[in-house]
Amino acid sequence: MPFVFAHGFSLVCRYEQTKAPVYISRNSFRQLLELIPFDLKIPMPMPEQNKRSFYHDYRSRCIYMITLKKKPGISNFGEIAGDCRIPPGQPGCAYVDLSPLGHQIRKAIWNLPLFELGVKVYQYAIMPDHVHIVLFIQQERKEPLGTIVAHFKRRFDKFFSEGYNDQILHPKRSLDVLIRYVKENPHRLAVRKFRPDYFRRVRHFAINGMEVEAYGNFFLLKHAVIEPVVVHRAWTHQELDKNRKHWLFIAKSGGILVSPFISKAEKEVRAAAIEAGGRIIEIRPEPMGERFKPIGGSFQLCEEGRLLIVAPVGGADLTRKRCLDLNAVAATIAAYPSLVPMPTQGRRG
Repeated sequence: MPFVFAHGFSLVCRYEQTKAPVYISRNSFRQLLELIPFDLKIPMPMPEQNKRSFYHDYRSRCIYMITLKKKPGISNFGEIAGDCRIPPGQPGCAYVDLSPLGHQIRKAIWNLPLFELGVKVYQYAIMPDHVHIVLFIQQERKEPLGTIVAHFKRRFDKFFSEGYNDQILHPKRSLDVLIRYVKENPHRLAVRKFRPDYFRRVRHFAINGMEVEAYGNFFLLKHAVIEPVVVHRAWTHQELDKNRKHWLFIAKSGGILVSPFISKAEKEVRAAAIEAGGRIIEIRPEPMGERFKPIGGSFQLCEEGRLLIVAPVGGADLTRKRCLDLNAVAATIAAYPSLVPMPTQGRRG
């Protein structure tokens, strides 16, 4: 008899006889059923149609960020206008000049609490090809979140793509950060359009046998001085201080520091280098994900052309061996920066 359980962002089906796991996307449940012999399909429990995270009750009181994508071939909901060099929220800053359809969508968002009792809209952003809405479900409901989204989309059925994306605001996440992220969406898009070379992405290439991808300013690889940052446990305070001064001198002189910046001492070097106006190539231990875009301090560094992110394609536990492998990737980039392929012209992340 097979059984199914949630595992991260995948479903795992395991036969008790072989104990062999089969990983597929949670959106591909039909494919899962096709892998199972017919006589074993009847006992298999089907997931709730509107349930997206197998760890969450979508009828409960909660805050979500909903993202709806424009259907291909439909005219944009608006176009970017304003000046991205002006800080968000200031007169003349970047904004989306809404089309007639965009204005209809905005009106529907305003009226959402009138049609869905107990639902509050904290923030929204209507972008040229997608819409973000931060919703607060104020009390437990009989219908799941998917029903609310379906009711909203029904008014614009031919304009939105199928499905939607939701992000759950967990207790450890900040509502203010989420609202600021949505509010500043037009600014970030305007910056990426104004400085496209600082927001490039190259997928799937190998360094030291590790499959990685990169995002940011690839021109950092052209610099003559790229110095790896690795702090060794055996160093004395004097050795650490000597190397720290050396790395900060390189950063202040226009050189590039490359490292995973994993240890506390390495993180301190990173912070000091950034504060001094330095530029870094950061080898991140976690994958970027298909829809990765930098936010917060990382976005600001990309905006200034001071950051290139390199990350593995697949995830893995951050073991000592993994840290050593990441340090080896940093050392290889410092010695042979040409191993990182340059992005094709016009291609952005």
